[in-house]
Amino acid sequence: MNGSHYVELLAEKLKIHMAVHNCTIFMQHGAPCHRSKVAKTFLAENRIKVLDWLGNGPDLNTIENLWTNMKNKVAEKHPSSAKDLVKVIKEVWVKEISQQFCRNLVHSMPRRPQEVIKNGGGSIKCCLWLKIL
Repeated sequence: MNGSHYVELLAEKLKIHMAVHNCTIFMQHGAPCHRSKVAKTFLAENRIKVLDWLGNGPDLNTIENLWTNMKNKVAEKHPSSAKDLVKVIKEVWVKEISQQFCRNLVHSMPRRPQEVIKNGGGSIKCCLWLKIL
């Protein structure tokens, strides 16, 4: 997606979405289309407050660890077509991502900020948590 297409989506949906959810501040991450000049101009001209977001801040979201694990398991299967990819993703999700793994990720949350502090505010390597779990 480029900045222009992103602005089209914002123009069509953002104000109504914010009104429905009673939001006054818009949050987006640092994707290139979000940082584009056209997107920044659109948000400024429409007086939409944007939450400041660290470009490379530590990602404490456990779902990122889950997606990395999932991606690695799918890659090991070497799907050869889009149809095969969908099949492999479903198989990995059902057979190889356990409820216990997900629980362990959630239970790791109290330790994550401590690791970020130990790391001087930097990111925590995903593999660190996969080894602990």
